[in-house]
Amino acid sequence: MTFFNEQFWIALSFITLVILSYRPLKKSIISTLDSKINEIKEQIEIAAKLKSEAQNTFDILEKEIASFEEQKKNAIKEAQMKANEIVESKTKEMNLQIERMTVLAEKSIDDIKIKACQKIQEDFVEYVILIVTTYLSTQHGIDFDDQQIIKHLINIDLKLYIMRY
Repeated sequence: MTFFNEQFWIALSFITLVILSYRPLKKSIISTLDSKINEIKEQIEIAAKLKSEAQNTFDILEKEIASFEEQKKNAIKEAQMKANEIVESKTKEMNLQIERMTVLAEKSIDDIKIKACQKIQEDFVEYVILIVTTYLSTQHGIDFDDQQIIKHLINIDLKLYIMRY
């Protein structure tokens, strides 16, 4: 092999080129990589800050949601208590009204009974007087007026009462 071979000179030129350009390329590559690393670090720091802020916001929102849930439960519980109080109150009012109406109905029924008994007694007395008057006038030929017959019946009633007791 000779030193003047074309391939030898190309290889030697390439190696020389690589050796001479290594330092400037190395600095250029390292500075480019360092700037990229710094950019990535900055982006990571920004992302970490954003993540931290998002986590803080998330924690705050979770606390607020828990607080709202507690308020909702308390509001529902309070509404149920008020509803139960209203139901109890209205039930008591209705029971009192029913009792009043029952008492009034019983009194009304008693009044109607008393009036009916009085009416029956009056009708009975009138009927008895009519029968007695008719009997006395047809059988004995005696005309009594209603007052005399009533006095006579009261006397008979008193005598029967006295005899019983």
